[in-house]
Amino acid sequence: MNRLWIIAVFISSFGFSQPKKELITVHFDSNSAAISKTEAKQLKLFFSDRNQSITTLQIHGFCDDVGSSESNLALSEKRALAVAGYLKAHFKLSASEIAGKGEIELVSTSEYEIEKERTDHRSVTIAIEYAEKNIEEKPVEEGYKTFGDKLAVGDKVIIDNIIFVSNSKVFEDYDKATAELQKIIAYFQKNPTVEFEINGHVCCISKSFRDAHDRATGLNNLSESRAKSIYDYFVENGIAKERMSHKGYGRQFPRPGLPEKENKRVEIVITKL
Repeated sequence: MNRLWIIAVFISSFGFSQPKKELITVHFDSNSAAISKTEAKQLKLFFSDRNQSITTLQIHGFCDDVGSSESNLALSEKRALAVAGYLKAHFKLSASEIAGKGEIELVSTSEYEIEKERTDHRSVTIAIEYAEKNIEEKPVEEGYKTFGDKLAVGDKVIIDNIIFVSNSKVFEDYDKATAELQKIIAYFQKNPTVEFEINGHVCCISKSFRDAHDRATGLNNLSESRAKSIYDYFVENGIAKERMSHKGYGRQFPRPGLPEKENKRVEIVITKL
């Protein structure tokens, strides 16, 4: 299965207009250096609003462990060159480094996990750095509230500082994420009658996909998995199940006029006061 993975380091409501660094992983079919149509669409979607602020690209190719070390090194180089050529042709982006790194050794022992690892290892990573641009603190986007506002039924609040590992419900920075969630828990503890729904949203998938891929489940239900992970954390920290629900919306509700990456979010929707 081909899919584009993205790990982003985001800045909060002030500081930089773009994340300073991002890491993208493009996957390939076995023994192939051809970029699939699905991956090409995802690359176009991702880079369409970013290329003007990119300062550095580093492209590294990898292989699974099937075949000889020599052939795998050659294939990893071909994959890196294929991605570099695609970005050059479509976005006039030049990489500062293009290299094949050869095969990645297996860690797992079970047959199922081994196949998953090999699928993940047939890849190219694109490390991106952006130009820093200081901006003034931006106001809360119209249509969204904060927990400091007087909330009404139907109001939405975006959970800040929640960054997930690519294609996973696992927090990239657990301490930072849980610190933010503890603030929200404190609000709901002070307002025990408030009920709410946790909505998961993803970015960077084409209209042909209902949702993004979740590595843990093997299903295209990433927005639901992430919403459920927040729900589970709230339950573990004393918020009654009866007060909340969770749902994943994939990319059904993009935020108009904003960069594609802004569509990746988790929201709290107030359902009862």
